[in-house]
Amino acid sequence: MLQTSIGPALAPVARFLQAHPGTAPAVLVVGAVAVLLSGPLSRRLHRGRVVSALLLVVTAVPFVLTLTPNSDPGYALQWCVTELRPVSDWGQGGEELANAVMLAPFGLLVLAVLSRRAAAVALALAAAFPFAVELAQYAVPRLGRTCETTDVVLNLAGLLVGVLLGLPVRALTGRHRRDRVPARR
Repeated sequence: MLQTSIGPALAPVARFLQAHPGTAPAVLVVGAVAVLLSGPLSRRLHRGRVVSALLLVVTAVPFVLTLTPNSDPGYALQWCVTELRPVSDWGQGGEELANAVMLAPFGLLVLAVLSRRAAAVALALAAAFPFAVELAQYAVPRLGRTCETTDVVLNLAGLLVGVLLGLPVRALTGRHRRDRVPARR
């Protein structure tokens, strides 16, 4: 049973963590791995360790959040909801909001940090990510997850929001100017 002392804003997080007890440890592992790999990645990207660690975290956390098994033994169904749910049917648990914002940090950070070519590749892979996750949730019933078209749409909308927020950040940081090949003299 949820304790009411955590507050209504954190109740959806508490419910998610209760249903997916492996998530919190997995996020801690992701953080530790990000710290360990941030040095080599920062040298490769010519960026600081903090930026590199953040890039690793925003890449890995969506995998953890979407592919951590559900602890409810009766929930291991192999089915897929292919029609879009109307907004009025969205629950109060925050799952839809989580799906919408999950890829936004990735879209923003990739545009702000990576070269034009690397950002294009990363964003193409990110656009394929929701489809791959939903396929995995369908194909591996032991995850105890269900695939839903609505999740794909919300993930892609979040990625688009991140990209739209990343464009002015990219312009402000001057990243777009460093991508150009200098003219030959």
